[in-house]
Amino acid sequence: MLYTSFPDTGTGSHTVMRQVLCEELGLAAEQVHVRTGGTLESPTDSGAGGSRVTHVGGQAALGAAQALKAELAARGLALGPVPEPVSVDYNYPGSNAPITCFTAQIADVVVDPETGQVALERIVSAHDVGTIVHPILHQGQIEGGIASGLGFALTEDMQISEGRVGALNLGDYKLPTMPDMPPLDTVLVRATEGPGPYQAKGIGESANTALAAAIANAVFDACGVRITALPITAEKIFQGLRSRQ
Repeated sequence: MLYTSFPDTGTGSHTVMRQVLCEELGLAAEQVHVRTGGTLESPTDSGAGGSRVTHVGGQAALGAAQALKAELAARGLALGPVPEPVSVDYNYPGSNAPITCFTAQIADVVVDPETGQVALERIVSAHDVGTIVHPILHQGQIEGGIASGLGFALTEDMQISEGRVGALNLGDYKLPTMPDMPPLDTVLVRATEGPGPYQAKGIGESANTALAAAIANAVFDACGVRITALPITAEKIFQGLRSRQ
């Protein structure tokens, strides 16, 4: 049984930690159970965010598995009682860490010169990765990040007036959906080092951070209009095209 304060927000974090335990202890997946502890069972943690769950939770799970193996080996030799649960704290060096992640993205767009409307034709997303613990979840993080970046770049416009949000529903605040997703090519550039378990690297946020800039650069290359305030809308491009006439 693995106790953790990390919730699984749908990214498969518990699956990854289970995999680490299975790998280290030589167990089948069905032999490992994960339980999310409350404040009475687990120390305070900042939660899911910053591409840290596989890194921090995975390293803690790895450390606990290694400590349990060592205790089992020692008690086994001495024919001692069943070992007590082991607890591991993992502290990351933060900004002084020597290893980080890199992402490069290319957007292929078509701009209608009559209306300023943008059509996103294709995205190429290249990622510097270490050991990929779960390939399907890893790719899902990339594709989810692309969808998030699309909304940030093209559709989501948070209008606030006198401290009040103007968009009252998702008909006004437009999130991207499956039909908005263009063809996506993913390139994985392997690295030999990573801060996570078994040299893994984080992937959660890196897919969405550069996409708006890539789309803005593609729009500028297509029609000569430089958009510097998001989202990149047809109205902004149209005004830019008119100002150049």
